[in-house]
Amino acid sequence: MDRKTRRSPDFLLVIVILAVFGNALFCWYALDDYRHLVDNAAVRSFIDALGSFSSALYPGNLYRPLAILSYWLVYAFSGLHPFWHHLLNVLLHMGVCLLVYKLCLRIVAPKSAFLMALLFAINPLRVEAVTNVSGRAEVLSAFFGLLSVWWFWKLIEKSQAEKNKGLYAGALFLTFLCALLSKESAVVFVLLIPLYAIFARKKLL
Repeated sequence: MDRKTRRSPDFLLVIVILAVFGNALFCWYALDDYRHLVDNAAVRSFIDALGSFSSALYPGNLYRPLAILSYWLVYAFSGLHPFWHHLLNVLLHMGVCLLVYKLCLRIVAPKSAFLMALLFAINPLRVEAVTNVSGRAEVLSAFFGLLSVWWFWKLIEKSQAEKNKGLYAGALFLTFLCALLSKESAVVFVLLIPLYAIFARKKLL
């Protein structure tokens, strides 16, 4: 690994996130993890996990089928070993923070974008969603929601060829749908996307 890579903002963000949340990889289950994963029969089979797309499931009659499917995917690979379930949460948080940085780069100076992403990454309000496996719905919806904002940016960039617009529009729709299927609160991106457009347009002009 060369010196330039070690000093890149992306690499530094990943290192900070590992330093802050790395201990979560070796934690056991806690609180709602038992209701959402350990005691949830829907994550034991692919058919039951797919059934969550057609109806709200235990616990709480919440409609979060993509989160349920992610539980099943890790369960199919490693059973109930908590390390892998925590690892996916940490990786998703990394993805969210990197997207925050990339999106902020479009509207503020690079140093400010890195600082904003760094503060988001280590914000204590992120701890529950990242360290509790039951926070999967939140980090998953944030990842896909921010990814939809990213595709929206690609859609409105003047430099993009017209032939790519349909591809970006499709990716925008698909990622926004995935965010909604992860957690219902992702509907807030309906407001965040046009707000981001206002700031992004100012820099484009």
